[in-house]
Amino acid sequence: MNETPQPTLLPDAPVIPGYRVVRKVGQGGMATVWLAVQESLDRQVAIKVMLPMASVDEQQAQRFEHEARTIARLEHPHIVHIFEVGRTGDGRLYYVMAFLPRGDLSHRDLSTNQANVLSLLRTLLDALAYAHARGVVHRDVKAENVLFDGDDRPMLADFGIALSSRIAARLTSAGMTLGSGGYMAPEQSRGERVDGRADLYSVGVLAYEMLVGDLPFRATDPLALALKHAHDPIPRLPRHLAHWQPFIDRAMAKSRGRRFRNAAAMRAALDRVEKRMNGAAASFGEYWHLFRSHPFWRRPTTRWLLGAAAVSSLMLLVVNLTRPPAPAPVDTSAVMAAVDDAANKPEESGTANGDGLPTSVSQPAEPEQLEAWLAKLESDPQDTVAITGLSRQIDWLGEQAELDFAAGDDKALRERKELATGWHERFGEALNAPYTRFQRRLTGLLVSEQRQAQISGNDKDAKRAEQLLQSLGYAPEDEEPPQIAEAPAKQPPTNAQRSSVSLSGLVTRKQYAAFVDATKREDSRCRNQLSPLRIFDRRSWREPGFEQADNDPVVCVSAADALAYLDWVGQRDGRSYRLPAPTERPQNQAGLAEWTNACIASGDAAQPCPRRVAAGPLLQERQLDIDRGYDDVSFRWVAK
Repeated sequence: MNETPQPTLLPDAPVIPGYRVVRKVGQGGMATVWLAVQESLDRQVAIKVMLPMASVDEQQAQRFEHEARTIARLEHPHIVHIFEVGRTGDGRLYYVMAFLPRGDLSHRDLSTNQANVLSLLRTLLDALAYAHARGVVHRDVKAENVLFDGDDRPMLADFGIALSSRIAARLTSAGMTLGSGGYMAPEQSRGERVDGRADLYSVGVLAYEMLVGDLPFRATDPLALALKHAHDPIPRLPRHLAHWQPFIDRAMAKSRGRRFRNAAAMRAALDRVEKRMNGAAASFGEYWHLFRSHPFWRRPTTRWLLGAAAVSSLMLLVVNLTRPPAPAPVDTSAVMAAVDDAANKPEESGTANGDGLPTSVSQPAEPEQLEAWLAKLESDPQDTVAITGLSRQIDWLGEQAELDFAAGDDKALRERKELATGWHERFGEALNAPYTRFQRRLTGLLVSEQRQAQISGNDKDAKRAEQLLQSLGYAPEDEEPPQIAEAPAKQPPTNAQRSSVSLSGLVTRKQYAAFVDATKREDSRCRNQLSPLRIFDRRSWREPGFEQADNDPVVCVSAADALAYLDWVGQRDGRSYRLPAPTERPQNQAGLAEWTNACIASGDAAQPCPRRVAAGPLLQERQLDIDRGYDDVSFRWVAK
């Protein structure tokens, strides 16, 4: 029996040679979609026909034509493909595409099937990675635009407001907002120019919706909804979905600089979610819940042991109160040195450090395993298996604390710190190495965030970082730099020294932009020098990862950039300029390090000076790659 749909007589149906229109499928603001049969191949197709010109404005007509051209050049197995583009008898644009009979994602409930959610997200991110690589940003990723073909394969559709970088200015005006409010990234709702990270935000919203069954934010009007996306905290997932929270938090970060750098990175993060989903939870809350709910804690012998431990802890507390004060826990120079060393090594996860212990783990241990390690260390403080296991757990706590900070969950961060500290106090020297890593890891992150907040004038974030640093036991007012003061070359410059040279102020973003405009110099890659999360960022002097005004000191410029700038300014002014020596550099109010003229020679004639000294706060000096920028390093010049 022939199951091909029979046509109905519709007065407003378009007349398109070679196609038999069957029925209307749907209608939007600028086009109508019809189900039709392509007579030459006897196959069902969908035809999208622009509304009559009297019903659409010129920009809508341009966007419709742009959509057809955009999809026609995107040949991906999960992007709806166009068969034909043309005009109807009355001059309206149309295009023919595959008919997707199984509806869209908005009619499906995946909240009980995390495996399907993972699979669908991977498919969408593959499609977006393909589109983004060709300069196309979809800008309207939502459940209604994910359709399913006859084989139930998801297809990304409706590129009607997708923009390529080449024609964005032609199809949109300043402040114009297009997209679906429930899924829209904050910068898109403000009418700003967007990149692929706006699509990734929408995918994050879609992931939340699939997991929970509802959108993360709802409001009665578009403005209120946009404000929620821009300012309200990202909702917490139910306990059984807690292993998804780090992924959602990063995908839906308010600032695009904190999101996944591209679709491929976001897809890779799904692998970590899957591991946690199949093993143990990723969040401290779920991990702690599993740990506390284990039957071990309900045994009578356990309660007796806990009581004995409490008495022992009280006795230890009395002893500790009578001891002299302990040295300051972590100093800034140790943090800087640790991070500098890490910056010069390949960024690999799961590699071993000097003590042979892994510094990256993807999930916590099962409660039974953790129980066994704790018992082993109680009986044998030198048990290497238990020490290694607990060391991994402390490293895991450090990783999760970083994610807590990015998500704004300071309470969870402090809880992780308390747990790590408790284990360290309980077993002492055996856990010194991982606990020191934990302290340095968090302190390095917080020092960096505090500095960036101070540079950008964000007092709230600076205060938050300061309070967290204090809770970690970091007290900068108690620190002194004797190890640096011993070296005469690193003493702060005297007034006489400063007066003997003509120093400029720190070069501003506006000044550096003029240089780039004149010379067309390409941006150097920039590293977030102190943050362990730096590998996820794509920074430059234009977007260093935090807000800056034109008159703020430029950062994320390499030493090579700085020298090229000085040559350009010198030619313009008819003078000679150089970078200051470490002893000539005054302490700046922004707390930034600065490039100096101190060269670290390599002995290689082809590249005699591959590294230069950057002199920073507290008289610190770092030897950095001259071809890379850093988000806490600026520069100034000295007239020769």
